[in-house]
Amino acid sequence: MSIFFLIHLLVHVLLSLILCCDLLELLCTLLYFLIGSLITSETDRLAYPKYYGLQGDPASELNPDAQQDLDYVPEL
Repeated sequence: MSIFFLIHLLVHVLLSLILCCDLLELLCTLLYFLIGSLITSETDRLAYPKYYGLQGDPASELNPDAQQDLDYVPEL
């Protein structure tokens, strides 16, 4: 889970407790942020595979020059 979601969730829980909101609203808030954090963590995992210890793109394994093609910058 991202730190942003944990802080945001904590603020919502504290506000719900302070304002004495009903239990159903609190549970919906918790579920909303749980789903949001799962989506964010999956998106981060796919966007930064090396950071999460995953292998690179299978297509680049088939074509070892693929990374060199991505690093190539044409001169102007």
